[in-house]
Amino acid sequence: VSMFFIAFMLVPSGGQAFWTTYGWLALSEAIIMTISAPIMYFINKSLKFETRI
Repeated sequence: VSMFFIAFMLVPSGGQAFWTTYGWLALSEAIIMTISAPIMYFINKSLKFETRI
């Protein structure tokens, strides 16, 4: 939902079509999640976040 609003706000300043902007945002979010999910998994295995709360 928030990606929709971000794309909506970027369209006037970016000069691209809404769906192009939305697609790039979705792609960048997928890349970030692909990189950060395994990193957080291994950090959690060593630090055990659930026991620290």
